[in-house]
Amino acid sequence: MRTSMILGLALGALIGAALVEGNSPVSEMVSKGKQKIKDKINQINASMN
Repeated sequence: MRTSMILGLALGALIGAALVEGNSPVSEMVSKGKQKIKDKINQINASMN
């Protein structure tokens, strides 16, 4: 339950960052966002173990 909340916040932050960075191509933003989400998930998993 906690991880889904954290992921929701992370997604919100990524969307906000994407809007601020609006000048870069959408596909590039999406791939960067996916990588950031993966990194964040790995961080969360590492901190829980």
